[in-house]
Amino acid sequence: MYRNLEAEITRKGMTKRELAKMMELAPSTMSQKLNGKAVFTYPEAKKVKEILGVEITLEELFSTHDIKVARPLGKVRKRLCTQCPESLTHQG
Repeated sequence: MYRNLEAEITRKGMTKRELAKMMELAPSTMSQKLNGKAVFTYPEAKKVKEILGVEITLEELFSTHDIKVARPLGKVRKRLCTQCPESLTHQG
């Protein structure tokens, strides 16, 4: 469900079970949260971001749809959201 989150967990070389332990959650609870059957609280989301040490926003980390990074435009990269109206781009 949270593709960016799962990608960052993998990039960190961590298992979901290890993340659950660091979050002090049961592995089954972490699985439910990652599958969208339970929600992450704001404090939990912040803790996940801190554990993973990522610099992307919480909105990007917990996005439920793909955000593609377009070709660089000068010093600015635009993230084009595949499910938002064409006129909407995410500045990054």
